[in-house]
Amino acid sequence: MSADDPTVTAPLLTRIDLPDQASAWESLGFADDAGLIEVGTVALTLGAPTTRLRWRGGIEPPTHLCGIECARDDRPEDEAPRAVAPRHPNGVTSIDHVVIAANDALATQDDLDRWGMTVRRRRTATAGGRSVEQWFVRSGPTVLEFVIGNLPAGLWGLAFEADDLDALSTRLGHLVGAPRPAVQPDRRIATARTRDLAISVTVAFMGADV
Repeated sequence: MSADDPTVTAPLLTRIDLPDQASAWESLGFADDAGLIEVGTVALTLGAPTTRLRWRGGIEPPTHLCGIECARDDRPEDEAPRAVAPRHPNGVTSIDHVVIAANDALATQDDLDRWGMTVRRRRTATAGGRSVEQWFVRSGPTVLEFVIGNLPAGLWGLAFEADDLDALSTRLGHLVGAPRPAVQPDRRIATARTRDLAISVTVAFMGADV
């Protein structure tokens, strides 16, 4: 089975379970509703027992992807994330991309083929002083960035789209680094100091260059 098989419909990432406290994410300017944060078409469920990726539609997802537990998003349809979710107090409107670390390129490619997902772009980069490959895959409007190399597999981070990166940086103060040029042309990025907040993944904010 391959991503080019017309009989295969890829599932969509619609929910990410995280074992974090809601108060930590509220400190970064997110609006929490009883442990649920809606960000565009993806929702974050906080206080979960483990990190888990949840999917809707398409074929049945495998139980794991790059060491991350996977399952169906079992919420009723009327509770599914909306195409246009509310703007958060920090100015975030959507998830720009989800970063997943993988240490087995062949197994990762096999999983993506079975799911009907196509790697749209590949590039070589450096992460933590190590040479890695980056694979970019679309899951609906969300980009999944796979970092392939000799590194621990798992969910590395979430990059959010902010409508005003400078205003976000001012609002969050010491909790976020200064905006700097991103790899993407005409874009900037600011990284949150998540260790200070006991957040389990790297959090970054993306915005247009000025």
